[in-house]
Amino acid sequence: MTLKSLKHGKYCAVNDDNSMVCDRAVVGGWEKYMLEPVDGGHHAIKSLKHGKYCAVNDDNSIVCDRAAVGAWEKYKFDKKGKHHYFKSLKNGKYCSVDKKSGNRIICNSHHHRGRAQKYTMGVL
Repeated sequence: MTLKSLKHGKYCAVNDDNSMVCDRAVVGGWEKYMLEPVDGGHHAIKSLKHGKYCAVNDDNSIVCDRAAVGAWEKYKFDKKGKHHYFKSLKNGKYCSVDKKSGNRIICNSHHHRGRAQKYTMGVL
């Protein structure tokens, strides 16, 4: 799947430092993911760039560098209309594109009403 930010229409990719950032105009190998079902209807995000799982770090940013799924790699995805939003099960907060951090995805929002928390999901 692909994730495209509604905030500015850019695709989300895994950078060289393994952070997830939404700043790409087109889809290549670094912009592809797989959602893997885990317990209770939740999902893990796996980067197809290198096969690593995406976790929420202590600073609430998403980094894709984990070999296995634990508590920090689980997310709840929901859909409202044609847009998706997701939150971390680690901290219970919604994940949004943060302009101040170079369009990295940060999971620190209490709500999902803004454009920064909404994404379109593409099928590969």
